[in-house]
Amino acid sequence: MFKSEQSFNVLIGKNIASAATQYTNPSGAGYIADGEILVIGANGALLTAGNTISTSPSIQFVQRSGSNLIFSSIIDGTKVTKYSGANPVSAQQQIISVGYNGTTGSIDLSTASKLFKISYKHNQLVWSEQVFKRVYETSGSTQAKVASDISEQINFMSLPALNGVYSTGDYVSAIMLCNHAGAAITGTATTLTVTKGSNTAVMNNTHNLTSGDYVRIGGTGTIDPVYRVQSVNGNTITLGSPYQSSSGAIAIASVEIITAAQASTAAFGFALFGLPLTWSINPAANNRYEIVSFDVHPGTGWGSTTITNVQDPILGSGLLPQVTEIEWFALGFEGLQSRYNIPLPTGRRDAVDPEYYTIYLEYDIPSVSAITGDVSAKQGLYIFVSDGAAQLTTLRAITNPWMASTPKAFPAIV
Repeated sequence: MFKSEQSFNVLIGKNIASAATQYTNPSGAGYIADGEILVIGANGALLTAGNTISTSPSIQFVQRSGSNLIFSSIIDGTKVTKYSGANPVSAQQQIISVGYNGTTGSIDLSTASKLFKISYKHNQLVWSEQVFKRVYETSGSTQAKVASDISEQINFMSLPALNGVYSTGDYVSAIMLCNHAGAAITGTATTLTVTKGSNTAVMNNTHNLTSGDYVRIGGTGTIDPVYRVQSVNGNTITLGSPYQSSSGAIAIASVEIITAAQASTAAFGFALFGLPLTWSINPAANNRYEIVSFDVHPGTGWGSTTITNVQDPILGSGLLPQVTEIEWFALGFEGLQSRYNIPLPTGRRDAVDPEYYTIYLEYDIPSVSAITGDVSAKQGLYIFVSDGAAQLTTLRAITNPWMASTPKAFPAIV
């Protein structure tokens, strides 16, 4: 849920160079381009690089959106309290490994029966003090059996929960890992064709895989995923789990066999990867931008099994979903009476690029009260410029020296 203790404006710049010389005459030469952002000085003329508050005590930003011009508030140089710039940061999905993690670790087999629970912590799946969770079970005498049971249950999970939308398979992907080096496939096959989400794989010719073997697909290292061979019918191979990587014809040099006998004594594990969530701007759909966050809870029977937190979830910053949501929320400060009407109110949507550089300003503006007189109210301004756009260089060349000349003497943003 969004929360703001002050109003703010949003301007969004396209991946273009800044070439405009005026913003007042749409039919005249040098008019501001769609998606261009310009800086206006205190006299109404375009500000150029090198100006300070002594030459222009205030500035204003303007963006062209289609045929409309979007203006920021007038910003008094003596009232600016924040000025920052940030490059976009990519999102990162959470990864947790259980047992062998591609380098080290194992599954404790001292107790055969095991329960394994995943609980999800991202906002979509937290209701009051309850969290959405799934429980899986196995009773295996080998690490291969335990890893196969749990990873296959996770990837095949499709039972509906609540309104039929939530299922574990929607939120994490499980892949098996094995410390056995494996061996090359023998026969005349040159490719193995796999389809993401399908447990059917097809060799283009003869091979030596049999039911009960394990097959490493997509590489020959111990960090590459392994699948149980459930059955073989000629060149058609049924895997124990739906294939989790991209579809394609995998060169046979990147496919290896681990026989059933070899697997029975090998160290196995499984890695859980958070999956991208469905995102939309529609608030009624409860599909706000989020990253999957989860905890694992090995229950009775896991003993000294290795649990490795490989990487934490990171939302990232300056990404299209985030910029789109901030742009939508800011429409309320531009006069949109209700952001949550059904159907969703329409407004400008200028966020289209995958990543944006973020400029943020915060400043005081006068607010008149009949009781207390003039008081200061804070306002913010987000300027999102498509990452790498030439106009970003121009904007910073204008704003950096001007901001450095304010009482706060802000350092340049880069």
